[in-house]
Amino acid sequence: MEIKESIIHGVIKARETNGDGSVGIKSRADVLPIDERLESLGGEVLKLYGRLSNGYGTFGGDALIHQFPVLLESYMREDIDLKKLSDDVCKLISVPMQEQWMATTTWPLFVRYENMGRDWLLIAMLKLKEGVGIDEKTMDLNDSLSFDVSNLYEAARIDLQKWHDDEQPYLSFIKRRATDADVTKYFRAAISCTEYTDARHN
Repeated sequence: MEIKESIIHGVIKARETNGDGSVGIKSRADVLPIDERLESLGGEVLKLYGRLSNGYGTFGGDALIHQFPVLLESYMREDIDLKKLSDDVCKLISVPMQEQWMATTTWPLFVRYENMGRDWLLIAMLKLKEGVGIDEKTMDLNDSLSFDVSNLYEAARIDLQKWHDDEQPYLSFIKRRATDADVTKYFRAAISCTEYTDARHN
């Protein structure tokens, strides 16, 4: 996997702090540096995504309702950059997320990368977990936060060339089992995912 560019933002669910259920966005100012940390995180997320992705779909075709493919088209034409695309997508995510009371704060990671000669865009909704770390200078234990990649429930990946050529399936995503409370529908709604089914059908 060769990462071309990446960025991360926060979509903060206020219910966790003040109980009103409102959603705010904590926006990063620019793209992430492509370094060992990003390559490690991206590789870990992608490896897990390959095991968990179980749904396929297409984008809705009504530009007035389905805004994500319109933004993605602008990005592919280089009319907007990844920063603008990701900011606007986070706004799309925040609207249905506010109506989903079980949804919690998430950190959308956007990764544009190449793999096996294909051009991909991965959007993964990461969660943080609390833990205990150590200060290497003082050797004191301290509180630490890290991404809980093992609990990846909301993510989607677009094969950009297939999408451009209208060759299906170009959109895949992670969907919880039907027996679970599906709190991930808001994410699929935000990215205009329609006509989805499970992997066995495809």
